[in-house]
Amino acid sequence: MKKILAAVGVWALPALVFAQPIVDAESLFVRIKNLANQIIPIIITLTVLVIIWGIFMMVLAGGEDKKAKAKDIILWGTVGLFVMLSIWGLVNFLGRTLNLDTRIPTEKINNLLPR
Repeated sequence: MKKILAAVGVWALPALVFAQPIVDAESLFVRIKNLANQIIPIIITLTVLVIIWGIFMMVLAGGEDKKAKAKDIILWGTVGLFVMLSIWGLVNFLGRTLNLDTRIPTEKINNLLPR
C-alpha cells in the first residue's frame, strides 16, 4: 500500500509544483475537472488490471479454494468496471440528449464568494 501511495504521490507532484493559485471559483472548478479527467482513466486501468490478476490467479491456482477466490476477484472486478463505465456513459448520454450546458456558471458562484 505504501508503494502505491508513493507512486501516486510521484505522479501528482508535478501538478502541485506547477500549480497556479486558485483565485476564483472558475479556477477551482477547472482544477477539479482536470484532476477528475486524469484520475478516471487510471481507476479504469486499475480495474482492468485487477481482472487480469484474477485470471492469472485462476490459471495458476492449485486448489478449488484458490480458484473460487480468483473467480470472486474476476466477478467483482468485472462488476466494478461495468458500473463505472455505465455511469460514465449514462452521464454523457443524458448530457448530450438533453443538450445540457456543461460550462461552469462562474459569474453566479463568484458573486457568492466573499471578496
